[in-house]
Amino acid sequence: MTAKDKKYGLLDPPEHPPEDYRLAVERGLSPTRLSWRIIRASLRYVIPGSLLLMLSNVAAMLIPLAVGTVVDDVIAPLTDGGTWGSVASMAAWWLAALAGLYLVRTLGFRFGGRLGWYAVQRNAFELSQQVLARIFHPRGIEGAARPSGQLLSIATLDTRAAGSSIWVTIYPPGFVVGILVSMVMLFLIHPWLGLFVLLLLPVLMTGSQLLARPLRRRSTAEQGALAANTAAATDYLRGYRTIAGLHAQQEVSERYIASSQEALTHAVASTDARSAFRGLSVSTSQIFGAAMVALAAWLALEGSITVGELVTVAGLVVALVIPIEELIDTLGQVWSRAQAGAERVTRFLNTGHHPAAQGREPVPEEAPDGVELSIQGLEVEPGEQLNLQLRQGDFQVLDLDQAQVAVLEDILGLRREILDDVEVTVRRSPLAELDPEALRATVLAVPHQPAIFNGSILDNVLPGHTDTDAERRKAAKALRTAGVADREFPQGLDQDTGDNGSALSGGQQQRVALARALAAEPEVLVLINPTSSVDVVTENLIAQRVAYQRRNLTTLVVTDARAFATHRAREAADA
Repeated sequence: MTAKDKKYGLLDPPEHPPEDYRLAVERGLSPTRLSWRIIRASLRYVIPGSLLLMLSNVAAMLIPLAVGTVVDDVIAPLTDGGTWGSVASMAAWWLAALAGLYLVRTLGFRFGGRLGWYAVQRNAFELSQQVLARIFHPRGIEGAARPSGQLLSIATLDTRAAGSSIWVTIYPPGFVVGILVSMVMLFLIHPWLGLFVLLLLPVLMTGSQLLARPLRRRSTAEQGALAANTAAATDYLRGYRTIAGLHAQQEVSERYIASSQEALTHAVASTDARSAFRGLSVSTSQIFGAAMVALAAWLALEGSITVGELVTVAGLVVALVIPIEELIDTLGQVWSRAQAGAERVTRFLNTGHHPAAQGREPVPEEAPDGVELSIQGLEVEPGEQLNLQLRQGDFQVLDLDQAQVAVLEDILGLRREILDDVEVTVRRSPLAELDPEALRATVLAVPHQPAIFNGSILDNVLPGHTDTDAERRKAAKALRTAGVADREFPQGLDQDTGDNGSALSGGQQQRVALARALAAEPEVLVLINPTSSVDVVTENLIAQRVAYQRRNLTTLVVTDARAFATHRAREAADA
């Protein structure tokens, strides 16, 4: 059977991610409310999974009863001189019962846990999609720009941790039912045994919750330090070529070592806390079990219970220790880590939009006086201001220093609020009043370091393409305009770009990004240093071809490259 022919059932992974999201997350949720929202969204998996695990735990508690009954009703008569024929039917019955209980125990545990795991994975996926939607929201994120590694950590590690809150509704109910069944059985064997469990168990659970509080704090600190270290590693790798060009490898290495040491310190502290908590829960449950067996042994010596009942109690203690340990661990350690992840996720999701991207107005279809983009009063040097008007069909070149390029890039990218004495308009409408999506559909500002997506060259030049011949011709034309030679990529448009463009050189990344901007054919295109990573010959070729392709469209090139300025001057002279 091929993968195409395979039928995906409830307990098999789906062929494609689910499209019907059940987890609704809005702003203002607290970590605890998010956890319960995750649980409610998974009730269709939680309820049957929990019921199966309850059945498994009940079967686990009945197995010692069956063994004890065999001792009293089969083994004891045989030791007292009875014949095998007198107990054969009873032995067959209880052996069949034992086999059935073991089967129920195994299958219930397997499929109940599988349903729970599916629910955890599904909610982690849905939550990560909502985090990604927040990351890529057109209105941005308020505050300082966040490192991509930090955002990656929230979208993966923290959403996975938050999704694990489902475990408290999958396993603990089964543990509780198993403990209650064993308590009833112990009461029936002897009241003191049931009373022992009834009085001691609440003390154990209360103590575990008190001990879990510092564990949650250390888990939160560990995940925060891990996120910071992941962010540093991601950003250093992305900017490695720049770092190498500045010969700053040693400084970056020292910073990363310091970040790793801090993450290690928090990880060790958190691991120590988890180990101590786990060790305490295991030792407490083992002492509890030993005390139970000692009490049962004393009652057997007193003649209050039979040998078979002693065997049942010993078996119940063995079966009871596991759910007590797991119940303490799940309600303490697992819930603490889930809450730590939920806290970081909700803190991010509750972050407001960037104040520079609050506009709601549509972009006018045309400029009333032909001015597509106007910038007035932007200080480029002390005492010197930039006053720019870009008209329909203009191809202008602007030379600014690095700091002012960054300011202009942030303003057009809606990442910086415009000062009161600066006026930026698009078709005479204030930039701050325009809807971000509508604005970006009209004015495309390509940053100096645009992103390269994982995938092929075609995926990057025409995102969301359907791979038609017309699209391939369009992509090939854009690449030629961007200075990419026909045989530069051995596999052509299907060439893989690698992770974040790692399979491409810096110049190739820049030219592929330029081709993507040209293929979009925006009405107004702003290029920020588009040829800083290419040689002079290629730069002249790109300047000539870009100006020709954009001859009837509005273009602003912010660069100190002589090729664009020379070509612009030549075009003006010819005109």
